[in-house]
Amino acid sequence: MRKSILMLITMAFILVFFGITGNAEEKIVLKLADSLPPTHFLSVNAGQFWMNKVKEYTGGKVEFQHYPAQQLGKAKDLLTLTQTGVTDIGYVCPAYASDKLPLSSVGELPGMFDSSCQGSAAIWKLAKSGILDQEEFAKNGLKVLFAFSLVPYRVFTTERAKIDSLNSLRGMKIRAAGQSIPAALESLGVVPIRMSAPEVRESISRGTIDGSIAPFSSIKPYGMTELVKYATSGVDFGSFIATYSISINKWNSLPSDIQQAMVTAGDETVINFCRFMDKSESKARAALVKGGLIVYELTSEEKKSVAKSFAPLREQWVSTMNSRGLPASKVMADYLKAVQQ
Repeated sequence: MRKSILMLITMAFILVFFGITGNAEEKIVLKLADSLPPTHFLSVNAGQFWMNKVKEYTGGKVEFQHYPAQQLGKAKDLLTLTQTGVTDIGYVCPAYASDKLPLSSVGELPGMFDSSCQGSAAIWKLAKSGILDQEEFAKNGLKVLFAFSLVPYRVFTTERAKIDSLNSLRGMKIRAAGQSIPAALESLGVVPIRMSAPEVRESISRGTIDGSIAPFSSIKPYGMTELVKYATSGVDFGSFIATYSISINKWNSLPSDIQQAMVTAGDETVINFCRFMDKSESKARAALVKGGLIVYELTSEEKKSVAKSFAPLREQWVSTMNSRGLPASKVMADYLKAVQQ
């Protein structure tokens, strides 16, 4: 009798032990790397929001090791780091990898949309399972987990670079990224300087550049509140497209239920981020003005001049991409259709 009891206890211990061990072995741990400070609104409302949703929808089966603020590599290197498996998931932005993701810059052209939600819905539709997924991300070995657009950009400058007219921008050195925004600036006589967002603050402090293209809501998170004095209003200088992407090899290795949880979390993240973005923009502008920022509103004549300068950029973008053998006409048509829906 005693032997039977001991045997039962032993068997129960073995089952419990190996059951716990098996569950531990089933847990999936993924590395996620981005270039953003962990308190940045984009990290909080996009990257971290998505991770939390995935953990929720998988019952904790998926965990993440988050490497923010360029801990695993610079913003421009995150595409390659994701492709090569240094990180499982990377903050991959077309503006930082324009040589590999040129078509995705369609959403960065000036005058394409009026709000983050409008732009985000369009770029996500094309990157999730549309033409950008097929013609660009998949060919780079990537699967987009979610994609979004910031609000249209403005120009911000330091006190030494006063903005009191459209012409006052001529000759200024302004940070820009990607292909479309620099072209928009050049059409107005501005000198675009290419660099990633994390490099801007130091460059402005040193006087290397006169200012930067950005939304109002990015000024405080990047620590530039005390550095900028002037801003423009009434002209859309384009925007910024961002994705969090996973290598196709890693994606294919995940169970189907995990994949579905990530897709659902991605849909919710796009909505969560763009709603936050649109609501926070006007609030951020008001706070900056209260703190001393001077916003220059373009006159009606200046707005007409800008529209005339920007008009050829869309056609030029399509023509340039088509000449490289890329399906730019189709991308533009699909994007404009998605924006209008």
